[in-house]
Amino acid sequence: MGICSSRQKDNLLSDVDNIPLLTRGQLGFDIIVENIKVKMDDIQSCKVKVIISNYSSFETEIENEIQGQFYFKHIHKFQLKSNEEQLKQQFVIVELKNEKDEQISTFNLNLYQIATGPFHFDYEISQLGSRKHGKVSFDFKMAQILIVRFIPKLIDFNLEEPLNKHEYCFQLRMLTSQLQFHSEYSPVFQNQLFYKTQQIQSNKQILWKDSKVEMEVEVPLIEITSSSIQIALFHIGKDGKKEIECEAYVNLNYALNQKAEQIIDKGIKSYKIDWKQNNRRVWNHGVLEGILNYHLEIILPFHLKQQIVGVRTDKGLSQGTRVINQAKASIREIQQLSSAGQGLLDTQYIIFSKTEPDSQLIQQQNDFIIQIIDNLKLSHKQSMVCFEYKTQQDLFNSQKLLIDLAIKLLETADQQQETLREQYYTILKLIMNRGELSLAQLGFSDQTQKTNEKLLKLKMEIGLTYQIFLQKGLSITLEKLKQKSLAQNERSFVENFFANAYFRVPEFRNRIIVCVQRTDDEQIPEWRSLTKSTGGIPNQEFNDIFDWNKHFYEYLMKQPKYYANNHKMNEIINQQMWQNQLGKRGTVFFLFIQEWCDLLNTYIINTKNVPYHQLPGYFQLIKAFFVELKTRQISNYPESLKIALCSLLRNTNLLNTIIIILFSKVSLYNSDDVVHCLDLLNKCFLKISQFNLCMPSFLDQKYFLKGIRVILTQSEHAQSIAKCLELIYTNYILFPVDLKKELTDMIFENLAIKFFIHWSYNVRLIFRYFLIYRIFHLHKPLKDREFNEEDLIEKYQEQLKPKKQHSYFDQRNSSKQIISEYIYLKYIRFMQQIEEGKHLKQQKTCHLNLNNITRIEELKYKLNKLQSKLNNREKDDSFIQHSFKIIPNNQIDDTVLPIQTTEQNSEKLVLNKGKLPIQQIILSEIQLKYLIISCSEYEDSILQYQKWRQTNIPDNYNTLKEEQILTVIESFVVPVVRILEIQDKNEGNLIQRDDW
Repeated sequence: MGICSSRQKDNLLSDVDNIPLLTRGQLGFDIIVENIKVKMDDIQSCKVKVIISNYSSFETEIENEIQGQFYFKHIHKFQLKSNEEQLKQQFVIVELKNEKDEQISTFNLNLYQIATGPFHFDYEISQLGSRKHGKVSFDFKMAQILIVRFIPKLIDFNLEEPLNKHEYCFQLRMLTSQLQFHSEYSPVFQNQLFYKTQQIQSNKQILWKDSKVEMEVEVPLIEITSSSIQIALFHIGKDGKKEIECEAYVNLNYALNQKAEQIIDKGIKSYKIDWKQNNRRVWNHGVLEGILNYHLEIILPFHLKQQIVGVRTDKGLSQGTRVINQAKASIREIQQLSSAGQGLLDTQYIIFSKTEPDSQLIQQQNDFIIQIIDNLKLSHKQSMVCFEYKTQQDLFNSQKLLIDLAIKLLETADQQQETLREQYYTILKLIMNRGELSLAQLGFSDQTQKTNEKLLKLKMEIGLTYQIFLQKGLSITLEKLKQKSLAQNERSFVENFFANAYFRVPEFRNRIIVCVQRTDDEQIPEWRSLTKSTGGIPNQEFNDIFDWNKHFYEYLMKQPKYYANNHKMNEIINQQMWQNQLGKRGTVFFLFIQEWCDLLNTYIINTKNVPYHQLPGYFQLIKAFFVELKTRQISNYPESLKIALCSLLRNTNLLNTIIIILFSKVSLYNSDDVVHCLDLLNKCFLKISQFNLCMPSFLDQKYFLKGIRVILTQSEHAQSIAKCLELIYTNYILFPVDLKKELTDMIFENLAIKFFIHWSYNVRLIFRYFLIYRIFHLHKPLKDREFNEEDLIEKYQEQLKPKKQHSYFDQRNSSKQIISEYIYLKYIRFMQQIEEGKHLKQQKTCHLNLNNITRIEELKYKLNKLQSKLNNREKDDSFIQHSFKIIPNNQIDDTVLPIQTTEQNSEKLVLNKGKLPIQQIILSEIQLKYLIISCSEYEDSILQYQKWRQTNIPDNYNTLKEEQILTVIESFVVPVVRILEIQDKNEGNLIQRDDW
């Protein structure tokens, strides 16, 4: 009877045929089925079979029970083609089977409802021929494949500096989380004043109207909404080579939420979106170059779209998972909670009435507390902590019990002994976050008014009592903000309640937003990835999750008690002390941001493409946080700021801004700041991986690579280099394929030998692990084959070739494979050089042996013979002379070694056929010593890798298909490398720290 039940009528299968057709013709869908979970009493093992009409089917492995539930790792991906009429008549059959392949239960889903409703399913099932009940939940993501067109109607660059080139052009690039698609170049803009030197200063504008540029991309809808459009300006050199001048990004998630015009495009009903923006900043490697005014026309066909919020259950659609289950018996846990709660309050009363402590009563009180905590942690649901109830009356009784208990405990918590007080606040936090007290269950809807008068009256009373609880809880929370040293659980409750009140008390939220803003706050030009969305169509389902005014307080306004409660609430909110404290934007503010982000995640099931900009106050809170991030010294960031920063990255759109701010604060010559910056960025990337999210499509890769390149090539501090390599090693899987290529190009072409033979053990260690666990492990082809570098580069350039029409599916697999083979080719070339280093190692050993032999007359003959053999071997090993040249220490000038020189080879390079590049690496004798050490270390690491790989390979590895094997290999958890502060004598010596 809460807002969860307001849309059940729309879910009857008989209504599907009555829904007007939105599309015409054949539709394509990209489908992923994952996160399958089962809960069923009295079965020890089971499996799930899913039949998707006549398109596809799969069956999971048999899984055993884990704490009353079954978790299936199986992920099923495929594509189907159908039309809207057929989808309404087609079904998905879900079967639960035991280990003997006997059916336990089954249910059907309509494909059309899947395509247009929530992707998360939570279905109640019953065992065939039995009264046993259970649950099946899973995600069925069904993204329609669309052909979307981008047509720039106006491109107007206004640069900071006068134009200093003769010819310019622009290009559109669509950037997804892993791929990019390039449009054709625009017609050339000629700077007519280029040769008129006296007038150069007046020309800063480059303008195209109806440039005839157009890009058409076939892509799943879910990729469109997480992608962006890059508008890049190029200047054209005399040789015709195009070099980027500046660029700006358009977030398609915002663009697609704008009002659309319905048109007929190429005979297909389509939406046309005119996306216009003025004064958009354009950048080049983090430097502001000017502004861009543009008008981009986006055309995409009518389509079916899944909802980003909500759950489909066997009873219909709901905002959250349903908690009323008529097959459920009376809740034993609630009865126990009621009994323990009353026992706690009675015991508490007796203790307060006694003049001296009674140890027996205190122990009894503690037993009741433990029982209450244990019951509050229990749940029948997977998506939230909540029980299932047989009737609405049972749910209301439970809500009343929880609220009454919370109010009583709030009033007496601070009167308890310290240990008991901690447990009281643990109980209060658990109650505050119970699903029974969420807006989905406490809230009202139009359907609520149709229920019987007795239940409606009870629900109103519960709502008013909850209002009192929020008022009392907020009063205590704001009072405790003044206290410096709260106990751990008490502090945890205060932080959690403060953040909860932001969502549940609209007046309090408005005051917080005002508090954290300052009139003298500077602008954040680095904030390019998130803007206020104006004129867009709000996502009503998303907004309803947070609208306590609409679904709760507006219904309570009919009751006189509401106004008295609201008056007291406003008195509490208007206190100045907490406002001043929060306005300082210190630890309290950062802890609030962290808890606020964590709570936000509990409301949202789908963490991809969330319209964060529609959250009330989101823009103001993030701006205030970024101002603190920008103005504080990076070495003085409190831990609470770092944790809050990582929590914010559920919205990956913020990552680009964070990278720019952090890099711009760091000086290369302040090694401590560099290490702090890299550590924090590493935590940010790791958090994105933990959230199971991808890098944002409009990450400024050039700026990020520039920062990495500066540290790796110019820093003389071993710890900075090691930390930078650790960042790459730890987060390599997260990076898009083109970023992986750029990083490996930079490393293998200029830096690999330097890091491999570095004097610092830290640098050698992390680089060795990068080579083995990231390059060799991930990019080695499953089948041995020959590589042709020129062919690989040609294939890759063909993928990036500017053209009008692109296909996401054609490019997705081929690009990844081509780049993977290209990276492995670079690795092979480098390792062939290292193989030659092993020969140098053997030569060095021979020399050492010769020097240590006692000069005895009887051995002169043998020594001369041995020396002759060694000389002959050096002549035979002519390839060593090509790759390495050793310079004695006393002949080294100011040149920094090692140096790698390459002679042009006219022959076509084909590796694995014995033709090596004619290269020469110049080393000092000291570096030769580290080369010998590093070769030995590498051999030991390879042995460790082989053992690690063997322990991680699953039992069914040999039965897997190639695509499945690649997924398994990528899922291996690589060893964690600990960068040590001091590992050898040089790293511990400040004088020699930056010395080779």
